[in-house]
Amino acid sequence: YSGPSQRGKDMTDVDALDGLDGPLTPNRRLAAVAFADVAGYSKLIAANDVDAVRRWRSLRNEVIEPLMLRHGGRIAEIAGDAVLIEFSSVVNAVRWAAQTQRVQHALHSADPGALKLRVGINVDDVIDDQGILQGDGVNIAARIHQAGQPGQIIITARVRDFILNRLPLRYRDLGTPPMKNIASPVRAFEIDWLDSTKSLVAQPYLQWSSRPTLAVLPFRTINGSQEDTYFGEGITDEVITGLSRSRTMYVIA
Repeated sequence: YSGPSQRGKDMTDVDALDGLDGPLTPNRRLAAVAFADVAGYSKLIAANDVDAVRRWRSLRNEVIEPLMLRHGGRIAEIAGDAVLIEFSSVVNAVRWAAQTQRVQHALHSADPGALKLRVGINVDDVIDDQGILQGDGVNIAARIHQAGQPGQIIITARVRDFILNRLPLRYRDLGTPPMKNIASPVRAFEIDWLDSTKSLVAQPYLQWSSRPTLAVLPFRTINGSQEDTYFGEGITDEVITGLSRSRTMYVIA
């Protein structure tokens, strides 16, 4: 136990450190983070660096940034062919990504040299270090887009939970794709941004590295007849047959 004088000295020391080094606690907030990069940009640079840089600048200035401002986002960082954007709304982040892909597709679908974006979106409690976003949530957004093909949008399960009944989009479950330097598994979904007219449908797990494995065992017949045993085994067979039609799990025969 420290007396009043000691506590006063401790608080003075804390105040002194606070004045020298800034706030002792980081500036945190909940944010939707979108990470976008150009698929195969290094190859495009090697083929024609001037044209690749021009196309990337045009894509940012004419499509990415105007739509970003419309949906209330801000650019947190630009590095080469990648851009990190912060949104205060998860719905707006996904709207921005879907509209960006649609506009780019509509403008350059017939252009074989058109740039194709891959977008990853996550929502998490992030650290704002003088305008630069940091934290595990940012790293996930910057990794998860690699689970998709060029021109696709990949979101985490958290994002999908926010937008599930708010946006008319379809999703394909990608399971838990491996991500470099991310310790915990993250469930990912691909957005079908080309077709917004269909109802929300969660597709089966096509690439799930951690599918649950299920075994079905019959009830044990106690003081029953042989017919009861056959009845229990018949139920077991029916359950196994029904579950085997699903691609969401492994069923042991």
